[in-house]
Amino acid sequence: MLLAAVILSVSFMRIRSCFIVVLATLLATSLVAMSCHTTHRETYPVDVTIRPLESIVIQDGAAFTSYIDTLEIIPILNEKGETLYDIQKAILYERMFVILSGGALYSYEWEKNAIQPYGSFGRGPGEYTSIVDFCIDRLNNKLLCLVFPPAILKYDLDTHDYEGRIDLSDDIVNPSGIFPSSEGGVFLYVANPLDVGRESLKQDFYCLKKIDARGKLLEESLLWTDFNLTGITIPVFCTGGTTYSLSTGNLHTVSPVFKNGDLDRTYLIDFDDKTLPYRYAYKDNADPWASIGDIFQEDFYKHLSSLSPLNHGVFFSAFGGNSQLWHFYKSAAYSIRWASVPIATAPMKAVTADSTHIYFMYEDYGLIPPQEEKDPLKKFVLDKFGLPENKETSVFLKLKFTE
Repeated sequence: MLLAAVILSVSFMRIRSCFIVVLATLLATSLVAMSCHTTHRETYPVDVTIRPLESIVIQDGAAFTSYIDTLEIIPILNEKGETLYDIQKAILYERMFVILSGGALYSYEWEKNAIQPYGSFGRGPGEYTSIVDFCIDRLNNKLLCLVFPPAILKYDLDTHDYEGRIDLSDDIVNPSGIFPSSEGGVFLYVANPLDVGRESLKQDFYCLKKIDARGKLLEESLLWTDFNLTGITIPVFCTGGTTYSLSTGNLHTVSPVFKNGDLDRTYLIDFDDKTLPYRYAYKDNADPWASIGDIFQEDFYKHLSSLSPLNHGVFFSAFGGNSQLWHFYKSAAYSIRWASVPIATAPMKAVTADSTHIYFMYEDYGLIPPQEEKDPLKKFVLDKFGLPENKETSVFLKLKFTE
């Protein structure tokens, strides 16, 4: 009897031990599955709606007198007299700008007249064929560069040293925007899936992808519901070095604004009946990519960009009819808009901002005589400052609106 009881007790202990092992295994498997799970969020609720057509149209440079508080010209010039052209984006960081120019990245310290590159063109470590977008990881003092083919290169902001790369999953194809998350990773924006045919609208595809510092996908949001116009401007705009806004290329989708890596607020820019209609790119079963040129000619507003929440108002840009770029500023006191009319070069566009100023890229400063200039803001600058000594130098126009 005693022997039987001992055997039974040992058997029970073995069964209990096996059960605990199985339970622990199931629990561990469940935790791993949960850690590998990617969360999804279709969209974000609207916090602020702006109707920009309820604004004053500025048609002449003199009209800006009532709306511009301060104006400053910052030449982009090094000690050798060299400048930067084709500036697509900039971020103000302490006493320097980080500038995306011609597919390459540079720092520009205006007080020292110093222009210095980050990396170089090539296919070796720290080199790239083209930089698509960039952002600043202030927590680690790093410059994060989204390159093509898709990967993220890391550089030290101050020393410019290359510090490695983050390889992206094959599922993340053609990202066009990047900004930091609060958890040490980044958000990547993918405007459209590879297949943009009408049938693809039935498939779930999320445009905003959050990844960790190793490139692992953590979260997806902003469900793709329409063809997003892309390739004209960079969809991510930086204000004050820590606030990043995303313009999706579709005015029917909210534009989220992230501050210090977390969602701060969202905007919906409503042009009423002048908004490009929903799924207009699929009209008459057209190929969306083949329709882009015609869409920009249409008399609708489309392709929001440069969304910047400032201390006393909100600035943004959008294309209207005939591919014309319009700029908008709305404060509690007034709302204005004006068209940037290109003559010698591309239209004047905003490339960065601090908490109170918008910085415009002015590439053809002085190339057009004041009497021939059609852009009201350029005309205002020429009337105020006159023609520059060196007409080949690119400049930033630092502008503060009145409160």
